[in-house]
Amino acid sequence: MTEHDRERSGRSSNQRLMINKDGYDHLLSAIYDLVIAPTDWPIVLRLLAEALNSHHASSVITTPERDAPRPLGAVGITAEDHRAFLRTWHKDNVFGTRQPAREAGAIVLGRAILPKPTLLRTAMYRQYLAPRGIQEIVRLDILSDGWHSQSIALARPWASGPFTSDELAFARALMPHLQRVATLHAHIEGTTAIARTAIDALEGAQAPLLLLDANGRVIHANAEANRLLHEADGLSAGRDGLRAATPALSARLRGVLVRAAGSSGTPGVSGALHLRRQSGKPDLVLVAIPARPRSFGLDIGRASVVVQITDPLARATPDPAILADAFDLTPSEAILATDLLCGLSVGEVATRRRRSVATVRSHLASLLAKTGTARQSDLVRLLSRLPPTTRPLADREKIDRVSFI
Repeated sequence: MTEHDRERSGRSSNQRLMINKDGYDHLLSAIYDLVIAPTDWPIVLRLLAEALNSHHASSVITTPERDAPRPLGAVGITAEDHRAFLRTWHKDNVFGTRQPAREAGAIVLGRAILPKPTLLRTAMYRQYLAPRGIQEIVRLDILSDGWHSQSIALARPWASGPFTSDELAFARALMPHLQRVATLHAHIEGTTAIARTAIDALEGAQAPLLLLDANGRVIHANAEANRLLHEADGLSAGRDGLRAATPALSARLRGVLVRAAGSSGTPGVSGALHLRRQSGKPDLVLVAIPARPRSFGLDIGRASVVVQITDPLARATPDPAILADAFDLTPSEAILATDLLCGLSVGEVATRRRRSVATVRSHLASLLAKTGTARQSDLVRLLSRLPPTTRPLADREKIDRVSFI
């Protein structure tokens, strides 16, 4: 009798595919629940392991280089045990390294990748798989797009016998459902990442920016916009949306926002408005721009209007390190550029930095040459388009005390 025959004869009767229609419907429902509850992978893995007579199941998203595995869940071992396996063995996994190319929809038996005698000689088998009874293995390759892949591994002891044709057919029947859910979730994750990147871009903008829904309510405000709204000097926000300094201005503001939001079948139209400030400071200028809504993503997906506010008193302050990198400036030239952007004259810079006007003019001439600008006004216009500083306040205060070299 061959080893394969002995394994078959040693299989007990309860090792056959054991799932009825109710069980199948329950498993299918759990799979589709993953779209809105991706943390429920352990539930799906448990049900799948029970249906395929396996005591172990796990799912991982990884890269072709196998250097950034992301565990989705595991049963038969603890979550920490699974993470420990990924840290120690994933990159050099004896199965993954021998068949690194993944084909979406493929169902691969471990014994087809690595014969049993060869597996027995590996350190991964002796130190990790054997003590946990992970011997008879099947891998379900759900997704593979060149950037990452997702698979499910199921395992049981050799004494339980190879996976049967019925079990493999069952796995093939589930594959389209698993792929559909994984593809949809990958799309949601990707779109969410784009939304988060857009939010980061809003936060990095120098101008106050707001995202409004179709009713004019604030969905998101970057730090500069939050500062203005908190001051409530010419513009504030409430449950009913943005408000200006007077009822008449608020009515005009609502009109601008309604036109920008548009309506069903009618595209939005950009508009602008001067907003008087109660403090007597120069007026704010508000520009409302129609936004194209997205189906997925964070709250940014509900945005109908992008509002940009110009405060004449606000001055951008780029990080001197960014200026130095962008134009190959010396530290002194970068600090001069920052001072000029803050509105200081050459004479005021000389006084602040305790240097002669001639020295400052020399640095200015070099600064103009390196930035390709001919006049100081052109230089300030160029610098004002760069991102603001991200340095802590204490670091910026240190820069303020620096003298030219």
